Amino acid sequence: MNIERIIRNGGVDHTAGLFSIAGSFGIIDGTVSYEKKLDGINEVYSYENGILRLEAKFTKRSDGSVLRCDSVKNVSSNKLTLNRVRSRFTFEGGEYKIYSQTSNWQHENVGRWQTLGADFTHGNNGIRSCDGATPMMALENSQNGRLTVFHLFPNCQWRFWVRRCTEQCVRDALAVEYGLEDSALALDVAPGETIYLPELFFFDAKSRTSFDSHKLHAYMNESFPAGERPIIYNTWMRNFDFIHVDEVFKEAEIAAELGIEIFCIDAGWFGKSGIRWVNCVGDWKENMTGGFCGRVRELSDKVRSLGMKFGIWIEPERAHRDSEARSNHPDEYIAEHLLDFGVEKARERIFRDVCEVIDKYNVEYLKFDFNSTVAYDPSRTAFYRYSEGKRKFMRNIRERYPNVYITGCASGGLNSDLSSFRSFDSIWLSDNHSQHDGLRIITDYIKRAPSSLIERWNVQTPAEGIPNYLEDKKRSYMLSCNNASWDFVINVEPEYTFEFLKGGPLGYSCNLAAFPEWYRDMTKKFIASYKESRSFFKDARCHVLVDTDNFVCLEYFSKDYKKIYIQFFTKLSYQESFTVYPILPNGARYEMNGASISAEELMEDGIVFDATKDNFCTSLTLEKL
Repeated sequence: MNIERIIRNGGVDHTAGLFSIAGSFGIIDGTVSYEKKLDGINEVYSYENGILRLEAKFTKRSDGSVLRCDSVKNVSSNKLTLNRVRSRFTFEGGEYKIYSQTSNWQHENVGRWQTLGADFTHGNNGIRSCDGATPMMALENSQNGRLTVFHLFPNCQWRFWVRRCTEQCVRDALAVEYGLEDSALALDVAPGETIYLPELFFFDAKSRTSFDSHKLHAYMNESFPAGERPIIYNTWMRNFDFIHVDEVFKEAEIAAELGIEIFCIDAGWFGKSGIRWVNCVGDWKENMTGGFCGRVRELSDKVRSLGMKFGIWIEPERAHRDSEARSNHPDEYIAEHLLDFGVEKARERIFRDVCEVIDKYNVEYLKFDFNSTVAYDPSRTAFYRYSEGKRKFMRNIRERYPNVYITGCASGGLNSDLSSFRSFDSIWLSDNHSQHDGLRIITDYIKRAPSSLIERWNVQTPAEGIPNYLEDKKRSYMLSCNNASWDFVINVEPEYTFEFLKGGPLGYSCNLAAFPEWYRDMTKKFIASYKESRSFFKDARCHVLVDTDNFVCLEYFSKDYKKIYIQFFTKLSYQESFTVYPILPNGARYEMNGASISAEELMEDGIVFDATKDNFCTSLTLEKL
């Protein structure tokens, strides 16, 4: 990628240059003289005016992708205030389309293309990084088909801006900017302090379906290598916080028998008798008369005796307004209910609370949730200081407990950005536990994150004695929860379920004791089989080959393309067959169904799948010869 071509230091006024900065010192916008340094991998552009030092570092990779890291340093002897802090690219004028993703509770990662008319903005709604939108954008030049994909690593409340700019109604250019949400920004910067803008990973792409997301997967797998992808059980969807303690103990025995490796208790273990957990958030003390009735340590010992790791749910960000934590430390909260990680004493207090829970119950798995939000930062830093403090908190937890596995959950997937994988081992996909909706959410998620970091959850219950239209015989079905609360259910065939669960960490959150013997046996065999193959998925990249309302096809592949694993899902199908075209390296040969076939032939002729069944999945493995 030619970096200078897309950062044009000349051109239409107010689209040139690398930054758009404004504050108490004035405005830096447009063409300025940048010093350029090259070392073969990095291109560094810097500018200094005696007040600010601006630096943009571009690190190029062999596949053409680039990581951009920008900073703004106060080099004066006075405190400065930043009211606008944006990094910039400049593209030639023309006709463009934009891809972006909206993201809301139970409807995460909904991707759409739209024609760029006037200006376009895209950002999150406040403190959670994917609440309202995800930090991804793609720009397509409709005149030449050139596609550029942008992936942001948020460290604040973020935003993209795309602006059309003309000069005297003659020349046209396009400015793409990103940075801190600045509608109310007043970020104070001390003398000598450096402010870091969100990092940006970007590249040219060929596919409008997968956005060449394998380039991002490769970077993330190398930069943040995942450990073994675990098999998890979580109590929440079994019966929410209406806990029957002896049943949970029995559930642990069944989980161990099935081959599950982590057993996590969710909300409801803390609080006071007669008060629901939502009114006790913030006071992380065990409920001795309700919930698990003071038996959490006993359950932890039981879980570990069964060969599993013990996990617990906690929400460090939040406190109910009537909690002791909120009453005793009112100055440590934002908008009365969210802990301000930007305040050191607040950060240290919640660190002590979490450590006490980990140590007391021998916790080896944490599910960190984030169920509330604030739309605007009262400190007017676009949550930059808050995010800075939250990263320090997570680093401290990681350093003290390097072997504790941490899942990030924010009412499902509303905090699932690329930066979060510096803190979390994986991300809870969504509170929407529908396998059909889940497949859509995963497919759009894979366009902006590695599959190995995305958890899949099985939330099912059996249904017996269902009439069969084709024969006078009652059937047994496994029904899948079709939302966040069991209000709706759908029938899902076992083949679909087991393929849906592949690709990353997988979990069960339901009544395992209710599984029929035939399905319990299938589950046990599936878990054992997945353990044998999960190392492949841990490091795999993924192409989205097909993404329509009724068909999805995912191609997982190893770094060297030695193994290819293709999943083909149907929703509603009236076709006898469906042909998909894999993406393979030229010159290679693969074994498919016992025959040797060239990569060129597979890519030219495609692979034909039987597509006559609804709600079905099949898979195919290619081994390189």
